[in-house]
Amino acid sequence: MNAEMRTRMWVSLFVLVVFLAGLGAGIVASPWLAPGPRPGFGPGLGLGGPPVPPLSGRVLERMASRLDMSDEQIERLSGLFDARRERFRSIDREVRREMRARFAAEQETFRAAIAEILTPAQMALFDSEIARMAEERRRRWGDRDRRDRGRRRR
Repeated sequence: MNAEMRTRMWVSLFVLVVFLAGLGAGIVASPWLAPGPRPGFGPGLGLGGPPVPPLSGRVLERMASRLDMSDEQIERLSGLFDARRERFRSIDREVRREMRARFAAEQETFRAAIAEILTPAQMALFDSEIARMAEERRRRWGDRDRRDRGRRRR
């Protein structure tokens, strides 16, 4: 076998190995790349696993056995954890409302600054281009709200 044949064989073998590696990676990664719910990595670590109780419930269960708590203590602590969870949810809702309002105000300020630079005809084209991009994004992401991307569903 001469040097040219040997080189061709090695190049062919390299191309085959790269192709097979890509095929294998595609097969392995396809569940995560496909639209819809993503598989989990085990219990409660993703959408594929069973639902996991709130962290406070798991902590309370573990501490109850380790600290040899009475039923009354467990009940009182459970109520305390539940009240805290509700307070955090309330704060979260309030902060999200405030953030949406602040972002909307900033967006309007930004748009007004753009309108000062562009002519009315350019601004109309700018607005139509922004609307087109938003529609394209809606088509790409379907009915899902943009805020749901990457967030685990409960």
